[in-house]
Amino acid sequence: MGSGILLLLSSMAAALEAMRSGSSPLLVKDVEYCLVPIANVEALATHFENIHEAADAYYESERYRRYGVVSRTEEGWSLVRAGRFVQSSAYNKYLGDKIRAYAPLRAQDVASPEFQALLDRFAASVAHATPEVHVHQIRVCCDASSTNLVPEGVHQDGYDSVAIACIDRHAVQGAVTSLRKARDADPHFVFELPPGNMIVFDDRRLWHDVSPMLAAPGATKGYRDIYALLAHDSEG
Repeated sequence: MGSGILLLLSSMAAALEAMRSGSSPLLVKDVEYCLVPIANVEALATHFENIHEAADAYYESERYRRYGVVSRTEEGWSLVRAGRFVQSSAYNKYLGDKIRAYAPLRAQDVASPEFQALLDRFAASVAHATPEVHVHQIRVCCDASSTNLVPEGVHQDGYDSVAIACIDRHAVQGAVTSLRKARDADPHFVFELPPGNMIVFDDRRLWHDVSPMLAAPGATKGYRDIYALLAHDSEG
C-alpha cells in the first residue's frame, strides 16, 4: 500500500476520532494534508438551493459561484467583504490578474450554525491562526460530455492553507482530487471526495487538480457542490 494511501487512512481515522472527542484533527502543517469530516452536511446543502441566481460568467461550462471573505471575532465568523475577487497570474494562467465580480456570499448562510462549524473545523485543521478565510461557494454542472472543472490545470492558489469541502455530488462521475509535490510530479494523493468530507492541505508545499466530470450513466445532467476555503496564516 502506497505511503499516500496510508497517510490518508491515518488522517481519516484521526479526524473521525477528533470529531467524536471534540478535539482538533491532525494539523495540515504537520502532515501536508488531512481529511476532515463535515458535520450537518444536509443543512449545508440547503445553502445551494438558490445558487442558480449566481451564474459564473467567466467559464464556458455551466457553473455558479458566490464569493466572500469572513473574519473571526469573539462572537464567531462574520462576512466582512464580498463579490470582487482577483488572483495573480502567477497562480492562475486562465483568469489571473482579472478582477472578477461574483454574487456575494450570503450573510445568513455565514451566520448559520452549520457554516460556523465548517469554518471552525477548517481553522482547527491548520497549525496557525487564520483571522480571515476567503470562501468560494461553487456548483459545477455537467452533461454526458466531459466538463473540465479546473481549466488552469495543476496549480497552487497562492495561499497558505486551502480546503475543498464537498457538500453534494448529484448524478456525476469523475471529479477526482489529486495532490502533487510539484506541478509536473506524479500524484501523491488521489481521492474522489465524497459529500460530507473536506480535504485540507498546505498550498505552499502541494499542487492540486481535479479531473473532468460528466453525468453518471443513465443521467442527462449532474452537478457537484463544494465550498473552497482559502487562508493566509497570521504569521505570514
